[in-house]
Amino acid sequence: MRPYKLDNTNDLLTPRAGLLAIAQLMETLNLVELIDLYFPLPKSNRGYKPSTFIKTLTLIQYEGSFILMTFVIRASADSAKGV
Repeated sequence: MRPYKLDNTNDLLTPRAGLLAIAQLMETLNLVELIDLYFPLPKSNRGYKPSTFIKTLTLIQYEGSFILMTFVIRASADSAKGV
């Protein structure tokens, strides 16, 4: 588990910072490995692994974006994304 430290900063912040806790929980529980173990892998080299798909959908739903394009547009416009 990676230790994350919260501190004061003058850096650009994103309203999606709470997703870090959910992503860390998924990592701590080894959900990626479990999902890829029990769900079928894509049949082509262009498909997403099941864990990538499920993790993305979980984080999108937790963030409150029920329309994928809304999430993609907001994430690409986020000025703190490169931090």
